Amino acid sequence: MAARAGASTLVLSDLHLGSRRLRDVLGLATLRAPLIARVREVERLVLLGDVFELFDIEVPEALALARPLLSSLGAAVGAHGQIVLVGGNHDHALFTRFIAGHLGAQREPLGLADWIEPSSDPALAAIAELVAPAELVVAYPGVWLRDDVYATHGHYLDRHITLPPALEAAMPNALRDFLRAPLRGDEFAPADYERALAPAYAAFRAARDVSLPAWLADLVVGVRGSTLSGVAGPLAAALPNSALAPLGAEALGLQLRRAGLRAMAEVIARLEIDAAHVIFGHIHRSGPLADDPLDDWVTATGTAMHNSGSWVYEPLLVGHSGPENPYWPGTCIAVGEHGPPSIERLLAGFEASELRR
Repeated sequence: MAARAGASTLVLSDLHLGSRRLRDVLGLATLRAPLIARVREVERLVLLGDVFELFDIEVPEALALARPLLSSLGAAVGAHGQIVLVGGNHDHALFTRFIAGHLGAQREPLGLADWIEPSSDPALAAIAELVAPAELVVAYPGVWLRDDVYATHGHYLDRHITLPPALEAAMPNALRDFLRAPLRGDEFAPADYERALAPAYAAFRAARDVSLPAWLADLVVGVRGSTLSGVAGPLAAALPNSALAPLGAEALGLQLRRAGLRAMAEVIARLEIDAAHVIFGHIHRSGPLADDPLDDWVTATGTAMHNSGSWVYEPLLVGHSGPENPYWPGTCIAVGEHGPPSIERLLAGFEASELRR
């Protein structure tokens, strides 16, 4: 069943439940409470990718860890509400069976917003049980929330990202080559991005089962988190201090924001996403905020971009600042029947000491 048009909607992304590297804050009941209270007020909740950290752990363990949160969200949405699950890169393993079924020459091509029947996959069926009595709807690689509002995780932007030189220079050669490898042509279908990215995702998952020397394991941790959001946390944590020292939290965050927005604008153009508003996650940088230059958040064709931030605490980018920092966790985006999407920051009343696990 498709997502309901016109429903009051709350969008959040990048929960990274079960991560061994990122500090997912929703494992703490006190930090879940504001989200659960807000979800009770909407008809539809969209989980916009990287809900589960499947680069670190297997699906059964991830679902066991996510059970308290998913059950609470399902109860808050209720029997008359809907939870929409959209795939990202860190939980890409949930969608590989569906994607593979659309990549063959004689098969229906992958679209911008394809629906997946939860009963078609054991893991998705298990998630549907966890969020009951709410209805689970599964979409990939994105979902139309209104005729003029499209939402996707944003991991396709990795194929267009240009990172700050200090970070790129400190990366392993294999990762640097992966990020630099160009896509060919001017226009692409989702299948083209999937073919380009899938080998890397498979390698990241396989790497967790390999016993490595400590110094090499640190680099693999960085590679596994090598999306732009990963650079903000696990990759940067694995890089030499000499690579990060010249940047500082504010400068690093600024460079990552600009790089991420440029890359996302490229995805919107290449996929010809005809929307007034595009909501995405992935880069963990909520916005646009009050102090942001709005021109940076609008594509050349006038599409307004909105980022849903994350629910992980990243000291590297938060630095010594507080809830005013755009990388502060607890962001979601509200979408009504009319008007632009609006950012809400549900953990703005908490101190950094309360976010650490």
